[in-house]
Amino acid sequence: MEENAITQWICILQPVWFVLMQVHDFYEKNKKQALSILNELSQFYAGHISYHWYTFVSDEGVTKSVLMRWDSLILQAQVTAITVKETRRLAAELLAHFLFCAGWLPKKLQPQLVQENVDFAYDQRVINVLQKVNVKNVVKLFEIQQKRHRPLPLFKVVEPEYPTANAGLYVVNAFCEGYSTVGFGRTKKMAKEMAAAEMNELIKSRMMSNRPTSFHRKGWNNSGITEQIETVETTWHLGEHRWVQVHYVRFP
Repeated sequence: MEENAITQWICILQPVWFVLMQVHDFYEKNKKQALSILNELSQFYAGHISYHWYTFVSDEGVTKSVLMRWDSLILQAQVTAITVKETRRLAAELLAHFLFCAGWLPKKLQPQLVQENVDFAYDQRVINVLQKVNVKNVVKLFEIQQKRHRPLPLFKVVEPEYPTANAGLYVVNAFCEGYSTVGFGRTKKMAKEMAAAEMNELIKSRMMSNRPTSFHRKGWNNSGITEQIETVETTWHLGEHRWVQVHYVRFP
């Protein structure tokens, strides 16, 4: 039998956007970027690890898939986003975070945050703002920061790297207290409103988890980043003239 033939395949599914952005923010503040972690890991285990990148462009956007072969194990992370650069970074972060949560990263490559996010302590005034109806999310977000006496949020329009099938679709990032969210829309105003809505949901989630009477969700650390891995499905696929067990996993 061929030495190091593939015996197991783990496919890391793209989580919901909120979780994906939390992973992204986590590695943005890490001393080493995810791509650097992966490169150094392949050097640490020289001759045992290799990477293969695949790109697909469709009406949904750009999809990047990274396959990591580690002796007889294959790890695959796939992400769909707007630009090639963004998608490559997100896929690398998803793979690096799985390796970290699985305990497969050497200590020197484990995430070390440069600074912690300014967390959202529970504040009933903010909850009241979030519960307002017929009020734009952008307005709510600015009001929240004013009540907290904190820096106002920032919005940035993301320019595509090259024309795609999504031409005419605007993308806006919202930044607040070290967190970032993304919004899409046919106009910049619509995209900005969606980004603000996502940020408001993030703030609400953080505040509700920080209530004095509540407990942190199992599998989440104090920085708000998930460390829990959930197996969605296990199947068998024929590969390299033998059956390979494929595990589909995700961060819930």
